[in-house]
Amino acid sequence: MLDVAREKQQKRNRFETMFTILRLCTKGSKKTHIMYRANLSHQQLEKYLAILLERNLLAIEEGSYVTTPRGMVFIEKFKELNNFMDEGNSNLNGGLKNQRNLRIQ
Repeated sequence: MLDVAREKQQKRNRFETMFTILRLCTKGSKKTHIMYRANLSHQQLEKYLAILLERNLLAIEEGSYVTTPRGMVFIEKFKELNNFMDEGNSNLNGGLKNQRNLRIQ
């Protein structure tokens, strides 16, 4: 899963930002909480909330933003893709280490 340190080190793409918002809203969150926890400006927050609401990934219930079942699917698929990409990096790094070892011997 993405960690906070990684999010602060480099710029997130829009899917990472949507993932962060949806994850924060799994149990319901107010706008201010989302804005501060996701480290977004008010303008950015409004843009992403509109996108997520329009695509039925987020809903408003009793004044809080809540991740919908469809949003939960997004979270799971995002995690799967992230894990898939991480596995590719570790295989690549392992392959490079093996190539270095062959050259040294």
